[in-house]
Amino acid sequence: MKKELYIILTFCLIVLTVKAQINIAPYGTFVRNLNKSTGGNTIGSGLLIEISKEESLFNIYVDASYCRPIITRSIVEGIAFNSGTNPSRIYVAALYKVPIYRLEFGNRFYITGSGRNKDGVNVFANIAVALTYTPCNARYELYNDDLYTLGFMETSQLNPDGTEKHGADILFVLGAGIEKKIGIGNLFFLTSIGIPTTQAGPNSSNSELSTFYPIPLNLSIGYKFIL
Repeated sequence: MKKELYIILTFCLIVLTVKAQINIAPYGTFVRNLNKSTGGNTIGSGLLIEISKEESLFNIYVDASYCRPIITRSIVEGIAFNSGTNPSRIYVAALYKVPIYRLEFGNRFYITGSGRNKDGVNVFANIAVALTYTPCNARYELYNDDLYTLGFMETSQLNPDGTEKHGADILFVLGAGIEKKIGIGNLFFLTSIGIPTTQAGPNSSNSELSTFYPIPLNLSIGYKFIL
């Protein structure tokens, strides 16, 4: 948490000390989860703040967003505590809800136009790093937990079936978009993909929750206010 606060404070310092134009862009987003283990779609919203400096090739931006839970279903095995219990094994339906909290820092390169352009059409590309927090809220169909265990003791970190309650990841983000002036600001469309670097990618840990980490493909629409 201290590191995130330090990054935000540094960002604010840049805004206060450098002569720049600030663009504020609220947006809504549709997310397609490309993780083949779980799949699923969700929607969310966010706020992007862009710093546009005159004669600068890249514009710095920070983007904070929240997406509603991606829902995943599974069947987990319950094992009897006592060998004399009949049946010795049961199968329990599990439902997992995984929302996405995301904080993204990056650069925006304008292929045509600029961050200061209030007329015409702007085409841009993004490259960024995003920090994500994906808590896993697990629910199970009713079973007798006095007779059966799902394999683990529930703690502040683990669900009864061993899935982790809290997950975090770092995404490498690539995106592209287009915007056009409508009214007092610019209407924009943006598509981006977040590639996990620690959990759902090739460096994935052995955690059961690694299969729940989303690989998000975002399709977003929003409105940028040029201040």
